[in-house]
Amino acid sequence: MCQSHLTGSSPFFVGDAMDMMWLLQGDDVMRAEKLAVRNTRPRGTLLRATLRDVLGGRLQAPPHAVPIGTVEFVRALMARHGIAEPAPVSYPGGLTPFLGRDVALGRYGDAADGQFVKPAATTKLFTGHIKGDPAYANELSGVPRLATARVWISEPVRFVAEARHYIFADRCVGWSRYDENEDKTKNPDPEVANVAARLLAGTPRPCGYAIDIGLTEDGRTLLIECNDGWALGYYGGDTMSAESYAQLIAARWLEIAQGSLPVTPLPSRFPGSLSDP
Repeated sequence: MCQSHLTGSSPFFVGDAMDMMWLLQGDDVMRAEKLAVRNTRPRGTLLRATLRDVLGGRLQAPPHAVPIGTVEFVRALMARHGIAEPAPVSYPGGLTPFLGRDVALGRYGDAADGQFVKPAATTKLFTGHIKGDPAYANELSGVPRLATARVWISEPVRFVAEARHYIFADRCVGWSRYDENEDKTKNPDPEVANVAARLLAGTPRPCGYAIDIGLTEDGRTLLIECNDGWALGYYGGDTMSAESYAQLIAARWLEIAQGSLPVTPLPSRFPGSLSDP
């Protein structure tokens, strides 16, 4: 599934990411991501539109124009073009051994205060958070039928370092630290992400996505979550280049636009001990 975009068999793919047509969200968001594209597209075409443009039907861009913007922006584009939104890829079943914690599927109302919750059925329906944290009250007030929303529920884990590994065509093309810890001397073990990518290579998966891993206080490297390669954040620095980011985003969008199915249905519960089979 991944290789077709490298060989140019897609009817939308034009040589490489630098030749693409890009649609940048005109609102003041995703600055690093838009800059990454601007810096790597000497032969490409840049279009711009705001979220209001898309929602108001004023979009002047074809479906194969690769969007760089927020989840809300890209989701609105999918709806505008009649493109099915991919299912979330947060916890692929094959990566259960890397969770290090129990993760159960339930409803938001099922979770107790103090438990970690994140959307299960709709990507970024709200920000993953510790239930009961007042900092998220305003955001959650705008979520319809919150109590019955399908979520992943787990006990919170404290990570002292977090890194995003960008996976394209089944291999890691770079990684970036994204936590706010000023101590950058201790990093999550990158081999965990490499092994995870190899395990997923034999399953239905996006051609471009991210594996987020974290280092715990007791020295374990665990899977935080996976993120699909649309509206994917670019942190830069470390070993991840802007060009690799642009290539990943472009290939994944073309895959979505052509209707590829990225994941298989997930089980309702992941027993997460590292000693589990």
